[in-house]
Amino acid sequence: MSSDKTLTDKTIGGMIWSFIEKAGNNGFQLLIQIILARLLLPEDFGIIGMVIIFTSLAQVFIDSGFTQGLIREKEPTDVDFSTVFYFNLIISIILYAVLFTSRGLISSFFNEPQLLQIIPVLGLVLIINAVSLIPRTMLIKQLNFKVQAKVSLASSLISGMIGILLASLGYGVWSLVMRLLIMYSLQSVLFMFANRWLPQLTFSTESFKYLFK
Repeated sequence: MSSDKTLTDKTIGGMIWSFIEKAGNNGFQLLIQIILARLLLPEDFGIIGMVIIFTSLAQVFIDSGFTQGLIREKEPTDVDFSTVFYFNLIISIILYAVLFTSRGLISSFFNEPQLLQIIPVLGLVLIINAVSLIPRTMLIKQLNFKVQAKVSLASSLISGMIGILLASLGYGVWSLVMRLLIMYSLQSVLFMFANRWLPQLTFSTESFKYLFK
């Protein structure tokens, strides 16, 4: 009975913190976007949007549903977590390489020369996000939405302030690039720190096959 009550309390607390995270993030993002819109040109946001089209698409392939498999698994081992971590990391590096080598075609298609320099830098979010997938998954399994909310809000606020500072100093579209890089980098570092977790130097083919199913 006590375990059921604990699970219920965790679930209710998770819902509350999840709401706080979404509401707080939306509020921060709106405020930051309004300020940046007064400091930057519409073209700057358009350039970032061009790159996000490809990074968002690539992100779908990086996860490939393995983290959902870990969430559904009752008692995943550290070997399971490490195996998925390395798989995600390898896929992210491959997709980054594809994006990097395709930057010329993308730049020509959109007729935007700045993409040649921006894509290699902003594309790094693929690898950065791959690093944070497993630590975030661990927190989800623990129903620890409080830490997720704190990490997400802190990352949004700090990166937003830095982005505004860079925009006010005249860095233009690069202020948006750095804002995103800093936000995702902070999330990765803080999620790893919150779990006190580092991957083992192992990759289990058995674990991979099992989770792949």
